[in-house]
Amino acid sequence: MKLSRFSKIFLRYLPGPLLMVVLCWIIWLQLGKQDNLELLPSLLEKAVQGSGLLLLIGIFLLMLLNWLIESIKWKIAIASVQTISLFRAFKAVLSGLSFSVSLPNRIGEYVGRVLYLDPSHRVAAISVTVVSSFSQLIVTVAMGLVGWIAALPVLTTQQPWLANLWWWVLLVIGFLLLVLLLLYFKVSNLYAWLQQRLLYPTSAWSLRFKKWLEALETCTPYVLRTLLSLSLLRYGIFLVQYFMAYQLFLVPLSGMDLFVTVSLSFLTLAVVPTFAIAEIGLRGAVGIWIAGWFVGASAGVDGSTAGILLTAMLIWITNLILPALVGALLMTGVRNLFNIRDEAE
Repeated sequence: MKLSRFSKIFLRYLPGPLLMVVLCWIIWLQLGKQDNLELLPSLLEKAVQGSGLLLLIGIFLLMLLNWLIESIKWKIAIASVQTISLFRAFKAVLSGLSFSVSLPNRIGEYVGRVLYLDPSHRVAAISVTVVSSFSQLIVTVAMGLVGWIAALPVLTTQQPWLANLWWWVLLVIGFLLLVLLLLYFKVSNLYAWLQQRLLYPTSAWSLRFKKWLEALETCTPYVLRTLLSLSLLRYGIFLVQYFMAYQLFLVPLSGMDLFVTVSLSFLTLAVVPTFAIAEIGLRGAVGIWIAGWFVGASAGVDGSTAGILLTAMLIWITNLILPALVGALLMTGVRNLFNIRDEAE
């Protein structure tokens, strides 16, 4: 059945703007549900007095650097599928963020990114996009393991029940990290295994799936190490952002205390299924609980607790909401949104 000329024009040019409107609407609705969000502007105005403004600018600039590095990661990961410019990769990463706000654990990032590729490459690019994101997960778990080890002294005094479970949790995190590393560095062998075992039947679906996964063969040890190194660099940027935000809101966290708080918070966010747009509540709750081991934040909303909540909110808005809004606006330029042509056809 052939499409009319109007239908072709609609499918080519209008889905992008319509999707932008939907994504902006979802973000706006969810922002309105956040408690105490209206207090942030006034509190920021007080906090930026003196050197506070420089800290706020630094947090914003680090956000740009953070997503620029992620764009470089993705550009490297998909190089075997399609070569694109860094600017196009940057736009794709931001648009992926706009999709992630309504799907659990940011799986929408994969969909948003591949829309910037040629239709014949979109499905194949998903496999290497997953590998790129996998590298960040490995760093998060590895740093969480280090943070858990460093937390033992404070757990002994502040959380005795957790100290009693320390070895068990250490073994679980260590086992998880080992499995992730084995999967990551053996990813080039995954395609061969699927081809021989799982995808042995020569059905049409099987042949397509094999074609889509062929990109995994290009994940050489050099590429994997590069992605892992860039992920570690991004993690360092997150730590600096949190340090600046805690300084901005007068939360006395630095050094190893800061690292333990951030690393264990990130680990929790990584393993607990949640929606990116709604994870601010979990960020705040986990941050208050863990930071409370070091700053002595009480159950009430004292100065430290308020500062920790504001830090979580500021990082969430800066690193996720602002880029997601920009990414949604960029969707207006995407063409052939629903065109996914099989490379094998």
